[in-house]
Amino acid sequence: KSVTEDMASSGSADRFIAYCVAKGVRAIVAASVPDSIFVSRHREELASRGIQSLTCEDPETHIRLDHKWLCHEWLSGHGVAQPRTLPVRADTVAACRDLVEANAARGNPCFFKRTFDTCAGDGVAKVTSLEEYHAAVKKLSGGGGAQPADTSGAEQQLILQQGHPGDVHEGQAIFYRGELVACYLTKENPEMI
Repeated sequence: KSVTEDMASSGSADRFIAYCVAKGVRAIVAASVPDSIFVSRHREELASRGIQSLTCEDPETHIRLDHKWLCHEWLSGHGVAQPRTLPVRADTVAACRDLVEANAARGNPCFFKRTFDTCAGDGVAKVTSLEEYHAAVKKLSGGGGAQPADTSGAEQQLILQQGHPGDVHEGQAIFYRGELVACYLTKENPEMI
């Protein structure tokens, strides 16, 4: 997914900047979370070479907002209502089972998700029964199952989230230099998920 992955592992943006300069790149809109983090970490270096980037000033913002568990905790902590969301850990096995069973009884799905760097449904499984849940755990955990009970927020790799029984709408606001430049509102198609 990331075009900067091999460059990011070095911690240096020199190769990336040299490539941009050689190709005449003057602006970057990163298309993946790892690329956004990499570009954000090197915003000032890029800008000093005349290359602007559309990223957050704080690279940790990209991590917090993409990591589904960290984002859930952050939004919940700021009073934004969230669907019931559980980390998939040894201490939440019974609660996860109960959530799947309760939603299945109402005819509503749950969503089993990897927490970071997923896109367009990659790393997400819709589950409507315990059998589907167990299959999703096996597949998305690589056979490892639930994580240890003491797994920290940033290390949490899997979550289970209650599905919404009605229409789902979402919005995205794009800011540049403190000004709102675009706003997108979408409605999910339940048959597609």
